[in-house]
Amino acid sequence: MSKKFQLKNLIEDKYFNVQVIVFLVLQPFINMFRTFFEDRIQLFGISLPELINLGLIGYLSCLFLIKYFRQKKVMIPLVIYLSVAALYLVLHLWNISNFNQTILTPTDINLFKETYFMARTYIVPLLFFYILLNANVRSAVFLKVTEILSWIISGNIVLTNLFKVSFISYASLLEKNQFIERNIVEWFTNPDTETPVLMTSKGWFYMGNQIGMVLFILFPFAILLFLKNKSIKNFILVLLNAVAMIMVGTKVASIGALLILAATVFVVILFAWILKQFKFTIKHVAAFLVLMAFSTFLFLCSPTINIAADRKQAVEETPTDQNVTINNEAVESEDPDVSNVDAFTQIFGHSCNYFGIDNEFVELLNVKKNVKFWESIITGNSKAQIDYRTFKSLIYEEVLRKNDNPADRWLGIGYTSYFPYAERDFVSQNIWFGYAGTILLIGPYVAYLIYALVSILKKFKSRFTYENAIFVISLVGGLALSCMAGHLFFDIFSAIIFTWVLANFCRRQSDLENCE
Repeated sequence: MSKKFQLKNLIEDKYFNVQVIVFLVLQPFINMFRTFFEDRIQLFGISLPELINLGLIGYLSCLFLIKYFRQKKVMIPLVIYLSVAALYLVLHLWNISNFNQTILTPTDINLFKETYFMARTYIVPLLFFYILLNANVRSAVFLKVTEILSWIISGNIVLTNLFKVSFISYASLLEKNQFIERNIVEWFTNPDTETPVLMTSKGWFYMGNQIGMVLFILFPFAILLFLKNKSIKNFILVLLNAVAMIMVGTKVASIGALLILAATVFVVILFAWILKQFKFTIKHVAAFLVLMAFSTFLFLCSPTINIAADRKQAVEETPTDQNVTINNEAVESEDPDVSNVDAFTQIFGHSCNYFGIDNEFVELLNVKKNVKFWESIITGNSKAQIDYRTFKSLIYEEVLRKNDNPADRWLGIGYTSYFPYAERDFVSQNIWFGYAGTILLIGPYVAYLIYALVSILKKFKSRFTYENAIFVISLVGGLALSCMAGHLFFDIFSAIIFTWVLANFCRRQSDLENCE
């Protein structure tokens, strides 16, 4: 067999799509590998999981270019986007090179690291998204691959929980991964009410919040499979997904499972009983009601409830309007007395936890240089002390004020400013890359989602189907949650899963349009 013939086979639709799907299905395993070995195996400071992903996407991109090089409709948009991205990158790197690195303690502006982070975290998923948009993945194949992903991810979380070899979801609180000491059975027989976070389970995956977001995106399709083919296997998959999401223990995952189940009730009532698009008998209703009742009961007994209660108690106990005067004189002026500054720095440095403020933030924004900011936090904004998302937004505004560069809002202060992740997508990207960067790096997803939704509205009568409703629950719900809790566009794994669903949703509308 000649090399030319081999290459021709590789870029044929059938074989090309197989390679794309292999890349996708490998993502959960690469993420697990990252959990165990990221810090141990590196090359030139880059972890092996990242190198694998970069190598695979580079390989697929080469095949893609060979396959579509002569098709202007495919290549011109890609060339335009990459040209705009290159222009933005130059402006962004120029802007962050002027950032005052004394404002934030860990700042180490590095143009190479900045470029690499942007390419790895944002450009790679976007390239994969564009490849998927042009790949001819049939609907049946999409559902099968999505089913496989659901079995892998939810199965790993449930099984590792049962055998107590799952990592806790809030490992960042311990600065390391730690196996759970209590499984789901012990939620009922021997719960840990003092430290409920130690009962949360993320399986062998890297981040609890991220895997919760991935499960949220995939769960509606497990339900779709059950609605299409009401087999015991599909029902078990729905149950497994629901249990896995509640095991994760984050709000996104646990409450998200209940929200999706509730949305399914609406889908059944509207599309099965009113519009008669599929059959859903009393027997199926009974099975689904049992599932919902079990999931609700499990949620009420889950670590999520105790974690929420602990946080509420922390808010109530956080001191507010405290007497934080130094030497009987309030620290109020922009340039307070030096003796006051020294005293405040010393006292606050030893008691920040008393005010609900983590040492991470005290180290981030030097107390001695920012006395007025910290005094305003501990005396007037108790919500910010507990709600880290609000807190980080306040710190960001202080950083902008001190850096005094109007371009920061449009071009960003840079990832290598090491401003902490704001745990809200779009907000985090606005901080690091500015409005222009957010539009460039995340905007295409939103634009294509809007396109698909408008396509449905334009042909509402023929496209108002339960399959499209499931896509909307997954994508719109996932995007909304990412705005509130982040972790969708913060890593390649979750972004790749999102692009898989979004690209197939868009292709579905294009295919319907061609048929009409």
